[in-house]
Amino acid sequence: LIDERLEEARTLVALLVSILFLSLQMATQPFRRSEDNWLATMAYLSLVVVYLTVLLLKMCEQDAEVCEDSFGLSPAELFSTFAFFGMGLLLLHLLLAALQLYLHDHSPRIIRLARAHSISPQTLVWRVLARKAASLCAFVR
Repeated sequence: LIDERLEEARTLVALLVSILFLSLQMATQPFRRSEDNWLATMAYLSLVVVYLTVLLLKMCEQDAEVCEDSFGLSPAELFSTFAFFGMGLLLLHLLLAALQLYLHDHSPRIIRLARAHSISPQTLVWRVLARKAASLCAFVR
């Protein structure tokens, strides 16, 4: 559809389409389960970050001075920054997805335990996570 010489335009169109689908996903919430809607939203957000990174790198590839003047970073530093941000976003996504699946599978038991201890289910979950994190830190040491 778009000529190969116009790489930035192709990336910009991909970015705009991803933003459109992210907006539609967030507005319509088409899936029955909230976990599925959340997963789709995070996937579209990841695509937006990737296309934005590619667009910035293509701009910096053409003129490194513009990149350094605009962002104060060399093209390599800009790539590293977005790569770390993208990996951090992906790891956060995976951790939250695992937590969501854990809570979904164990929600009746968590609700019963929370009622037995007269606390909210969220408080109980955070206490359990804090204990697991502490035991993991102790194990690593």
